[in-house]
Amino acid sequence: MPRKSEVSREETEKLINLVQNESCIYDITDPDYHDKLRLFNTWDRISKEMGNELHDGDSWRKKWRNLRDTYVKKRRDLKLLKSGQAAGKRVFWPFMDQLSFLEKHVQDNITQSNILLEKSSEVAIGGDEVQLPSECENSSEDEICSLPHPLFAGFRDLHVDG
Repeated sequence: MPRKSEVSREETEKLINLVQNESCIYDITDPDYHDKLRLFNTWDRISKEMGNELHDGDSWRKKWRNLRDTYVKKRRDLKLLKSGQAAGKRVFWPFMDQLSFLEKHVQDNITQSNILLEKSSEVAIGGDEVQLPSECENSSEDEICSLPHPLFAGFRDLHVDG
């Protein structure tokens, strides 16, 4: 039995539906997205509509942020799977489909490394030596080497120093 402070699945689904109707919460192109008073009033109204006296607007806002962040993480994990790659043990997350309205509002952060690699066919990452792709071995000092290896996820392009 859930504790009184826990949010039930039904409450979570209701929260998602209420937030979906309030684009000022998640859509950065909404004119009211940066309006703190509007956001405060929106979360206050959502809190009242939720009807759970144990949670105020701030706790529902935190719950929403957790849901949104989890959605972004699960979405990223799904995108990192390559065609034909073994899926491994995947845990089903019940709110993925319901939060799909966020798809056009979340962006993949493309990061670039400021690490200059020595020109070598092996690189140490987190204590593990990784073989660089052969196309990086012939890169000149001014060339950018794209590294498709999964250990380089998060690094879009790395400069290979010669």
